[in-house]
Amino acid sequence: MSYSPITVTATGSPQTINIPWDYIERGHVTVRAAGVPLVLGTDYSWASPSTISITRTAGVVLTVTRSSSLTSRLTDYMDGTPLPEGPLDVDSKQPFYLLQELEARVTTIEARLAAASIP
Repeated sequence: MSYSPITVTATGSPQTINIPWDYIERGHVTVRAAGVPLVLGTDYSWASPSTISITRTAGVVLTVTRSSSLTSRLTDYMDGTPLPEGPLDVDSKQPFYLLQELEARVTTIEARLAAASIP
């Protein structure tokens, strides 16, 4: 599944934002209003594993991004233990998602440079 940040405009009424991409932990999903990070439980909530509920002032730009952990490994292997599917999946998803997130950032930077006519 591909990844790209989600940008929507707030309606001023309760609304839901569908999250079309996968994530490993909900803490890897960040919601911002006009660039300011929002607080889970105070500013927005999860309605389902793929939907966020939020109410913000009409016209405010909301951005939802995935920021997988770059500083810590989510899987720790131990000698002599079996390798079940779950930890192996997490271990392969973490770098895959990080690369998708990097690609999205590079694409954004390239678009901004092109718009500014910077070679």
